[in-house]
Amino acid sequence: MSAAVKITASKNANYTVSLSVIDPQTDAVVASQSSRIKADKGAGSGDIPVTIPQPRLWHGVYDPFLYHFHLELKEGDQLLDSLTIPMGLRYWEIDPESSFTLNGRVYPIHGVTRFEDRSNAGNAYHHRMHEEDFALIREMGANAVRMTHYPHDPYFYRLCDRYGVIVWSEIPFTAPEFGADNGYIAKPSFHENGRQQLTEMILQRYNNTSVLFWGIFSNIQTRGSDDPVPYIRELNQWARTLDPTRQTIASSNQDGAINFVTDAIGWSQYLGWQEGQVSDVNVWLSQLTRNWKELRSCIGEYGAGGSLIHQSDTLRRPDPRERLHPERWQTHYHEQFYSILLKYPAVWGAFIHSMFDFGEVNYRGGDTPGVCNFGLVSYDRKDRKDAFYFYKANWNSLEPFVHIAGKRWDERSEPVQTLTVYSNRAEVELFVNGRSQGSRTGTHGIFRWEGVELQEGKNQISAHADRTFFDKTEITLRRTRRIH
Repeated sequence: MSAAVKITASKNANYTVSLSVIDPQTDAVVASQSSRIKADKGAGSGDIPVTIPQPRLWHGVYDPFLYHFHLELKEGDQLLDSLTIPMGLRYWEIDPESSFTLNGRVYPIHGVTRFEDRSNAGNAYHHRMHEEDFALIREMGANAVRMTHYPHDPYFYRLCDRYGVIVWSEIPFTAPEFGADNGYIAKPSFHENGRQQLTEMILQRYNNTSVLFWGIFSNIQTRGSDDPVPYIRELNQWARTLDPTRQTIASSNQDGAINFVTDAIGWSQYLGWQEGQVSDVNVWLSQLTRNWKELRSCIGEYGAGGSLIHQSDTLRRPDPRERLHPERWQTHYHEQFYSILLKYPAVWGAFIHSMFDFGEVNYRGGDTPGVCNFGLVSYDRKDRKDAFYFYKANWNSLEPFVHIAGKRWDERSEPVQTLTVYSNRAEVELFVNGRSQGSRTGTHGIFRWEGVELQEGKNQISAHADRTFFDKTEITLRRTRRIH
């Protein structure tokens, strides 16, 4: 490998640049090299080749090891400047036949999208807020983040480097999420602005080990009078020129030539929410993986709205444009979608849209106009929705837990119920009013008891695993419905 160095100097001179690669756990220098660079007319550049024998690789969340690359700039014996960059070494591949591999090993991508936005703060984040977001992402067990739809704060990238979370970073070349604009205007000023944003993102985040993908566009439409595909090809080639070591990617929600430009494609897929049923995804994925393997496909975003205050006795897909978005449908949607994805290993990853509820001025569905409730965690980060625990049961095996779903559906009208528990334990026992309903083994972290009879009034529900981990709630049976 080599370090590319650029010098800006106040005079013409010969400079020495030294590079030391340090193991931060032992403070040992594992490799070093120096190079002389001449500054002519105030600028100079050069490469410093260095070889690290038997390097320890950055292996995502399992071993996010970072070397310290220490650079010193000298004129003669005088030290003029120094810089230390934490950086890891890794390689990866997307194989249409065998999914995503990191350092030669299969590495399933369990991703989420994230907007840098939260209630009472907007995007005016400080480090504590980033850390809270990151802790929730890791608690759920996600190992990848798509930073929608713009580069995020450098501090969040550093957290991803340090803790091994893979990053898809993208520029804000996107169609309005809930608008009619196709997101593209064929004007030189538009082209130059996008090229500049792509350049700045790549140069600023080039040394972030966690970044594996440069996002070129998101859900740009081809229905307008201006065809965006030639411009997308230009941006894609420019990204490869600036950084040939990483792959380009895009998020697409349509057919056509627009999907055959980037190295990989992430599909925006909302069957089961915007239209149809979740089971329709199975048909779509079957055709995709059979006919277009060369696309190197992942699911770039999928999700459904879920309100913390909306509950319903009936399980049916709501109209996304209407106010009623029962949390129960969101939970059902994710259970079904995830189980379908597991059948298609050639789909190398999936990104849930979204990890958190987020502000969207044109969004009118759900309980709060202007807040998109697709998140698995509430806008203020205070409440984890049931779907959060479903994914935690599948993705986080290190923190044993038991969670009774439907706690916010705490008043019900039917005496016979199906009760659901999420857990990452092998077996869970359910109790209703102190009486055991038996133990169950789970499938994909789901444990269900059908035909459970509740008594009129209050019912105490508890679930136990390994005699150590438990959860409890109270459900009131009433003969009137709260929400139809």
